[in-house]
Amino acid sequence: MKIRTFFDDEKVKMQSGLICNYCGAKENLSLDHLFPRKFGGKDNIENLLYVCKSCNSSKGKKTY
Repeated sequence: MKIRTFFDDEKVKMQSGLICNYCGAKENLSLDHLFPRKFGGKDNIENLLYVCKSCNSSKGKKTY
């Protein structure tokens, strides 16, 4: 498992802002993989975005 750096997390914030990319919520955010690691998704900036915990848990391992 590769640990992201503080710089990587800040880069995601700058690209997407601190809002859920699915519903627009501004609280209870976490980083999510667009393409799940289970299916070969990487821990890189192009595969990460902020989503609220509600959207993240309802999305599960789906790619959308």
